[in-house]
Amino acid sequence: MAFDSISFFENPPENGHMVFPYTDEKRAMKAVAAFVAGSLKNGGSAILILTTAHWEAIRAQLKRDKFDFAALKDSDRFICADAARMLQSFMVDDMPDAAKFESSIGWLMERAKGKWDRAVRAYGEMVDLLWQAGNTNGALALEQLWNLAIAKHDICLLCTYCTANCVEGGFPVELLEAHSHVCGLAHS
Repeated sequence: MAFDSISFFENPPENGHMVFPYTDEKRAMKAVAAFVAGSLKNGGSAILILTTAHWEAIRAQLKRDKFDFAALKDSDRFICADAARMLQSFMVDDMPDAAKFESSIGWLMERAKGKWDRAVRAYGEMVDLLWQAGNTNGALALEQLWNLAIAKHDICLLCTYCTANCVEGGFPVELLEAHSHVCGLAHS
């Protein structure tokens, strides 16, 4: 299914695994900010596994909602991790290791759920880092591990892929098919 409304990102399907292939980084970060804000406004948690540059862009979008990030972090409702470091924690020979992935990611999910079993939305850029490095097999394997994590931990996941450097033939179909929803934003 394809969706192109910002309201979709604010209220995504439970246990969804969405992908947003983009060329316009500003619009993609706007969608991610809506995804995060929607969770936090509804009493849920948000996990962001991303680059520093994208955190800065998302934080700028979220400032208007006046979230108390210190309090959210203290209560484990808002967790940020560096995508490259997290990726290194579970990669073996250019492929994600399932046990190491669960060890690295699973505890984040459980922390974010807390004793109240809060709804968790996660945003990740690790697969995009693999894809941008030319490791399509590793990217696809990681998407499959995310699908297992979504089912096991009952979360909603949003991925973004920068398509500016797509080779002839476009974005790999098998990466799109690893997701339940393909997203984009109509031009404003």
